[in-house]
Amino acid sequence: MMKSHLQTCKLGQWLTILAFLSLPLVHGQVVTIPFQTFKDGLKYSSDSTISPLRTGISNLNTLVKSVYPIELPSGSNSPTSVSKTVSTKLWGLEHGIDQVNDELADSSYSEENQADFDALGNVVERIREKFMAYSTTTIQVPNGFYTTPDPHESQSVDIWTFINSLASQLVLNGGPDSPEASAGRLVSFFFSASLPDSGTITLDFDAFDIRLRTLLRLVNSLTDLIDAPSEDIQNFITMINDFNLSNAFELEIYLTAGYEEVQDMLKAYLNAVSVISWGADELYWELKGLWLDE
Repeated sequence: MMKSHLQTCKLGQWLTILAFLSLPLVHGQVVTIPFQTFKDGLKYSSDSTISPLRTGISNLNTLVKSVYPIELPSGSNSPTSVSKTVSTKLWGLEHGIDQVNDELADSSYSEENQADFDALGNVVERIREKFMAYSTTTIQVPNGFYTTPDPHESQSVDIWTFINSLASQLVLNGGPDSPEASAGRLVSFFFSASLPDSGTITLDFDAFDIRLRTLLRLVNSLTDLIDAPSEDIQNFITMINDFNLSNAFELEIYLTAGYEEVQDMLKAYLNAVSVISWGADELYWELKGLWLDE
């Protein structure tokens, strides 16, 4: 289902993602081509596919390093910097839940309202679980993802650790130096290929396929996370107002403080990862048509 919060997401792109993930992994898709053919293919794809993909990589790296940093720069201990990290923002949501529970514990209510307060407590617990999922959600990452991905063995990695390493590796292989040089490194990375000076180059479409499936699963995981708490939060706000609680304003503030900022952060990461995933998807099919299906 298309998510309205992601403006760059088109229905056709989601259908493409779902269709790709439903395809079985076909093993043995390895081709050796003249290196000059490889370089000609890069020129063919550079403006239409590779350049936007490199822009997406740069945007993700900016998010990771400065906008919503996953890790603090080495030696940084500034309170201002600390407040900007992903983990601190997510911790703030869970702290807000603790404040809500403390406030509810101090609320006075009659015995006949016990069922209402029990229902309210259940909603708060559901919201807590969904807030915690922001920090604990994992993705299956194939062993050797950044070298030669294993089609059979994988490990569970939390999404923030994976996004952090992904940004570093993609910048390393498709960084801001000359477009031609970085395009070759980036494409060879997706194919697990060694760049020669001349002669031939061997391209592993299986490796590209596995990496692409992992990126698309990351997109799906982030998409599912973003909207998960919204209905329960709205129900909570409705309930505390319906119950005419004297501290309804404080309860709403504690619950939602920082929530919109975390939503903005998650959407920014989803947008950046989506651009890379869709760009890689387009590149895969484009080069498959050039070098494998010809």
